[in-house]
Amino acid sequence: MRCHFSSLVLFPSPGRGYNFHSNPSLLQCYDCNSEYDPRCGDPFNPYSIGVVNCTEQKIPEHLIDHENANKTIVKPTVCRKLVQKVEGRKRVVRECGYLPDKYDDKFCVRRTGTAHVEVYYCACTTSLCNKASSLGHSWVFWFVFGSSATIFFVDRHL
Repeated sequence: MRCHFSSLVLFPSPGRGYNFHSNPSLLQCYDCNSEYDPRCGDPFNPYSIGVVNCTEQKIPEHLIDHENANKTIVKPTVCRKLVQKVEGRKRVVRECGYLPDKYDDKFCVRRTGTAHVEVYYCACTTSLCNKASSLGHSWVFWFVFGSSATIFFVDRHL
């Protein structure tokens, strides 16, 4: 009886940015905009792009009113990657995110404003997780897919 677990290659690696020993209260994200630095685009070159400690960043101006109105303290909770298309021009933005969303660590979301504005964004909660060139599928999808493929493969070869 011979078993092969070749489907393990289907699991995405957390990558260089994931640190199992990192301080959970410290969130670091890549911070760049491909409009000003083409290395920020896809494919992404994380080795030469700045990293910011989101917990030390100043709260963005537009969130200060949100903070005061809701009597809450806004803190960075995610790293984000946004792909914006405005009148046909594509721009990739990687940054800290401050408002939690039900899609964080799960799915990427596509939003359209007018016929000339489209945004595709993904948010994740571990340090430096916004480096992926394509965040189209969540780790849950790959885990389920990989597990199913492994079970199918082992079942067929036993």
